[in-house]
Amino acid sequence: MVSPRRTLILLSIMLAFSSCAPKKPPVSMDEELRRSNQVTELISASVKFLRNENPTSYNRAEAALELAREMKPHDPRVLDGLGCVAWRRKEFELAEHFFKRALEEDANYDRAYIHLALLAEHNNQPDVALQLLLKAIALNPDSYRARNNMAGIIIDRRIKLGRTLFEMLARSCIKR
Repeated sequence: MVSPRRTLILLSIMLAFSSCAPKKPPVSMDEELRRSNQVTELISASVKFLRNENPTSYNRAEAALELAREMKPHDPRVLDGLGCVAWRRKEFELAEHFFKRALEEDANYDRAYIHLALLAEHNNQPDVALQLLLKAIALNPDSYRARNNMAGIIIDRRIKLGRTLFEMLARSCIKR
């Protein structure tokens, strides 16, 4: 049984520490707009870094995105961007984690579905990739990325189907 004195001491300690946590003042509309613009600029910078296709640039892209994540930790564009950095580094499990986190924050963010589809295609899961691309197109019918990726998968499947049919036909001709 806990003594009343101990209970009082524990409550005093809890109360003291709970008041130590800094309270953030509410953010003004101007500050929110400024942060949004900064995050957008950081995301744009990270895209430019990723296009350089070298590890140093990947580090810069990641640094820009981490700075953006400090300002807006729930922004799906930032999380998706971190997934793209991981993808370029061939850290596929981490990439998947970030793409899925982006969708947890915004289930209507079509780019994350496209990136998950690329991951599914990489993992030799074309049916999964097609379903993810269909979801992306349903969310954004004008998404040329989703349409191009879908066309690539369909063409690849037709080529494989054509090869299989050709091989079957060739085998049947050889048997005769």
